[in-house]
Amino acid sequence: MALKPDQAKQELEKLYSGGNPQAMSYALLGMRKFDRKRYAELLVLARASDVTVRSMVGCDILNEKLRTVADEIDSGNLDPILTYRIAP
Repeated sequence: MALKPDQAKQELEKLYSGGNPQAMSYALLGMRKFDRKRYAELLVLARASDVTVRSMVGCDILNEKLRTVADEIDSGNLDPILTYRIAP
């Protein structure tokens, strides 16, 4: 079930503020889709962060700083995964 944009933004806020570094990354990516103003604010926080995000690319496990992940998100390279339909 898809959330309405306002509900999604609320859930993303919770995910960013209370989640682990991986959750913070997903929340930042989602906020890019729903609220560019809030995304810009979270981007500043993420770029100042020293936490490490653990992720997988293919069979490789990566450990990178949240600031590096934030830069990748901000580059737009991950936008293709944001093409899902937003509920009306």
